[in-house]
Amino acid sequence: MMGGMAKQDNYIFHSRLPPIALAEKMLTLIGEGKKARAADGVIGNGSEQEMTLFARRKKNSPAIEYKADLEAEGSGTRIDGKFKTAGGLGFFKVIFLGIGAIFMAVGLGGLVSGAPLLICLPFIGVPLFQWLIFFTILRTMKKNGAEERKKILAFMHKHLELEEAPQAARRNGALLN
Repeated sequence: MMGGMAKQDNYIFHSRLPPIALAEKMLTLIGEGKKARAADGVIGNGSEQEMTLFARRKKNSPAIEYKADLEAEGSGTRIDGKFKTAGGLGFFKVIFLGIGAIFMAVGLGGLVSGAPLLICLPFIGVPLFQWLIFFTILRTMKKNGAEERKKILAFMHKHLELEEAPQAARRNGALLN
């Protein structure tokens, strides 16, 4: 179902509403700026050309987002988007793991060059412990991500008058059941 947080499949839908009406409905449901509020546990932003939706969490830090382009199609709107890891999380992972790797390399280099074990051990042990905690958090986020994805899809079907685009029906169907 959700092979991993980095999985980025397109989810294509068709709304009966034209793009401007869709944007106005989203604005009415969710609001904007300081007046933004969660509708059915979903928050987001956008315009008549694009939208981004997140499932609201306790700490208001989304694990995944649905980012879509909107374009007029017939009398409605084609919504073509992807679920992906939210904004700065990917950058944070690279920096966090990179800094840990540097400390690990210093500790291992010290051991190889004959430095005392008590000096090198913290450089090896602390990053290992941090990585253990980090991957535990990522695993929890992955479980929550599947629930968030279902919540966002349910919100879209309930409020945006969606019909599945014929070319995406099989791919989207697996998540909607």
